[in-house]
Parts: sequence; structure tokens; C-alpha cells
Amino acid sequence: MTDLCASSATELRALIRGREVTRHEVIEAHARRVEQVNGALNAFVVLRLDESLAEADAADARHDERADLPLDGVPISVKETFDLAGYESTLGLPARRGPVAEHDEPAVGRLRAAGAIVLGKANAPDLAIRWNTISSLFGATLNPRDTTRSAGGSTGGDAAVVAAGMAPLGTGADYGGSIRVPASSSCSTSTPAPGAITRSASGREWTSRICSTPIRPSSSSSPVAPAWVRGGCA
Repeated sequence: MTDLCASSATELRALIRGREVTRHEVIEAHARRVEQVNGALNAFVVLRLDESLAEADAADARHDERADLPLDGVPISVKETFDLAGYESTLGLPARRGPVAEHDEPAVGRLRAAGAIVLGKANAPDLAIRWNTISSLFGATLNPRDTTRSAGGSTGGDAAVVAAGMAPLGTGADYGGSIRVPASSSCSTSTPAPGAITRSASGREWTSRICSTPIRPSSSSSPVAPAWVRGGCA
């Protein structure tokens, strides 16, 4: 039987399109993996597993309508600093608790429009400005390959999620090594050119210098920052 938590995004999509597994089964397998390992790693700090299963069921009911979606049914994590509609984006700061995002970050929205299903939000350090992942709100994320070592930062939460098999893809942003440092610690990825993926509609000067990209395992053949997630704000 295929180990769904060891499968790449490309492999999962192929299994789903071929009706070898359902989206519900894919999300359920990754939810079990989260329950098994996340407590020791503290990679996910916000979970929406019930919502993810409901979204998977709704997608399964519309299987034939989703043939062109490149991430149909693929579970992903979202960096805590990225906006996800209905959830806080605290940047690790207690003072930012309470308000929730009204809209998805553009990159998150494009991933979801491509069929991805968000399992939850992954840890990041305060203000995403450290080369570790220690949050005043959520604590430290540990490296799944060696829990005595750092997961790197600031995208250490998503890197740990992917490296531990809790999702085949995560999201990250890089200005001074925030993807590259975690990549060297626990997970491998590539960083597109600055501005290739817009962070938000209101921060064009900032986002012209920052790189956002999906995070995937070093063994994955899934494309990084493909055409359907690139581009400026609408």
C-alpha cells in the first residue's frame, strides 16, 4: 500500500486523479501523522483538521470538475505570518492576538485555488526575523531529523512539517535566509526571484525584495513556484 505521507504532491495528485485514493483518505492520513508527531516538534501551531476533512469531502463529490487543478487534494501548511482567511496572523506577538484575516494571502489563495487543502498554520519566530523558530506565543519548533538541533528560521515550522511527513508542501518567505536556513537544516527547496510571488496587495515595496515559495522535500519532483502561484496582485 502506498505511504501517502511519504508521497510527493505530484504523486498524491496522480493517485487522486486515478481514483486510487480519495482526497479524504489523503487528508486523513496526514491528519494522523500530525497527531503522531506534531506534539514533539511543535511545527503546526494552528490546526484545522476537521475543516480540511470537510473540504476534502466536498472536493471528492466534485471529482470530475477538478481535473485541471494542479494541486487537487494536496495538503499544505501555511506559515503563521501569512494571512489565512478566518485565522490570526500574530507574527508571534501576544499584542497581535485577536483580529483574524479577512482574506487569504495572494500566494495562499492561489495555492487553494489550485486545489490545495490547508491543514493549518506553521510556527515562525517573532516578526520572522530570526534564523531559528522560537515564538513568544507558540514556543520553539524542533528539527524532525534531530530534535536537539534547531529547525532553522524563520520558515522552520513549515520546513519541519514537510520534513516530518505532515504535508508534502508548505509555504515560506525569504529575505535574509528565512527559507534557505531551514532548507539546510531539515528540508530542501528553491527560492524564486524576488517579487515573483506577491506577499500582499498593500506592501509592494516590501514584497519586491522578499521571496515567497512553496516548500517541498529534497526528494520531491514537484515544481517550485510554478506559473499558477506566481504573479502580482489582482
